[in-house]
Amino acid sequence: MTAPPPPPLVVTGASGRVARLLRGVWGPAGADWRARADGRDPLAGLPRGGTLLCLAGVAPGRGGDLDDNAAIARAHVAAAEAAGMARVLLASSAAVYPAGGALREADAAPASAYGRAKLAMEAVRSDRVEVCALRIGNVAGADALLGALGAAPPRLHVWADGAGPRRSYVGPETLARVLRALAAHPAALPPVLNVAAPGGVTMDALLDAADRPWEGVPAPDDALREVVLDVSALAALVELDAAEGTAGEVVRQWRAVAA
Repeated sequence: MTAPPPPPLVVTGASGRVARLLRGVWGPAGADWRARADGRDPLAGLPRGGTLLCLAGVAPGRGGDLDDNAAIARAHVAAAEAAGMARVLLASSAAVYPAGGALREADAAPASAYGRAKLAMEAVRSDRVEVCALRIGNVAGADALLGALGAAPPRLHVWADGAGPRRSYVGPETLARVLRALAAHPAALPPVLNVAAPGGVTMDALLDAADRPWEGVPAPDDALREVVLDVSALAALVELDAAEGTAGEVVRQWRAVAA
């Protein structure tokens, strides 16, 4: 007996950096990719019973109103309700957390305007469609480090032991696999999930794995040394491999998609 086909997956914000990486993994036919730049309403004609992955949003430093993130979420949930979709996945951010390691979903305490805007977005709920907010760590290739490498060596904060900032990362291939599994998960998802590869990785290790020189500068007192997500709740739903969080594997996945 053949397995039933996966439910339809619609991805909005398809012109963004994360979506472009996912398209590199799944291919053009791997999802219904939608963006306002295409000249059509990305929320029109949604498929009944499918999953809506909202990657659309307002990021800091791009001139938009960060408070629009909640409005965008409300529009997506309302459209999914009207179409009879099964699930909405909202892309949130690790910016909802303070500094620290093993940050669990209950630990949200944003210090930035962006983090507060994303936390407000997560509060959008529905009685008619399942909504799960995904607090996604740094996506290799869409981040401020690997995704912004230029000719000049990047400068990193370093601490007394010589190590740079430690962050939760996820490679494009791992992220694509996790999102596909969550979209098709047969049971209800929790309202919020951390999404990253297991463990954390230092930014200097990522640059070393990418064979890129970098310049270390002493970390100021207010620098965030560690922001690492606990992904135990995700691991209960989707199989995770600790090797996916190593610097070498994160860089390999980034290069495989960016090539």
